[in-house]
Amino acid sequence: MTVRLLLPRTDLSPDVVEELLRGARAGVDYDVLARNVGCVLSTVYRVLGARGDRPVDRRAAVRLTLGEREEIRVALVAGASLRAIARRIARHPGTIAREVAKNGGRDQYRAYRAD
Repeated sequence: MTVRLLLPRTDLSPDVVEELLRGARAGVDYDVLARNVGCVLSTVYRVLGARGDRPVDRRAAVRLTLGEREEIRVALVAGASLRAIARRIARHPGTIAREVAKNGGRDQYRAYRAD
């Protein structure tokens, strides 16, 4: 059985809220904002979400871009190995292998479907 402690909800001062807004607009990660102002991450989401602000989309830094997926498709058609494709687009070979496997394999891979 898990015991959860319920802590009282604290409202942030207008200055702290403004600091959160400035940081969010500048693209600072929400966990960094929470540490900077001394609150928990859920408070940052609550405060910024109530104002319609959403986290900056960091997809391109983590996931494959459509351009990278298109390069994978072209290289697969040309018969390149997964490792060669990975070197070409500077990604880990496992990333390429997973991408191709989950999107139809060598023969069925399509960049637009994968994106």
